[in-house]
Amino acid sequence: MKATITTLFLALAPALPIISAQPSQKRQSDSANFPITEFCTGLSITPDGTNRHLHAQNCAGNPGVTVDLDSCIGNFGGSLAFATNGHYSGTCDDCTVNEDAVMSCLCGQGAGKDFIVARIDLTDCQFLWYDLLNGVLKCEDLERACPTSG
Repeated sequence: MKATITTLFLALAPALPIISAQPSQKRQSDSANFPITEFCTGLSITPDGTNRHLHAQNCAGNPGVTVDLDSCIGNFGGSLAFATNGHYSGTCDDCTVNEDAVMSCLCGQGAGKDFIVARIDLTDCQFLWYDLLNGVLKCEDLERACPTSG
């Protein structure tokens, strides 16, 4: 009887799925990056010298997580948009962010023009995301995250 069970197991073993304690690399990379509102709370804009940072009080248990928004956002004539190394803070002031991750600033429209309120949803096209594996906020590669048509 014991020999029959062993023979049956050996015959079926190649058809059994292999279970690994480690998730596959593809699975990790697919599931590591999340919109900031999914894991982060207590969002605020904090100055750091001439740059402005998005600060989260808590991201998945990690306190005090920040990202330099000047590396993520630009001001284009009074409109905020995702832009690699956009340096929006040079032409925008009084920035705030709400619980839905919508940032509002007073931004210049160009030489001799008034400042206007400009807004950007920081969750749009997942350009700005929380890296769960490394516990950091990051700006995504613009072309990959926010592809343009054409």
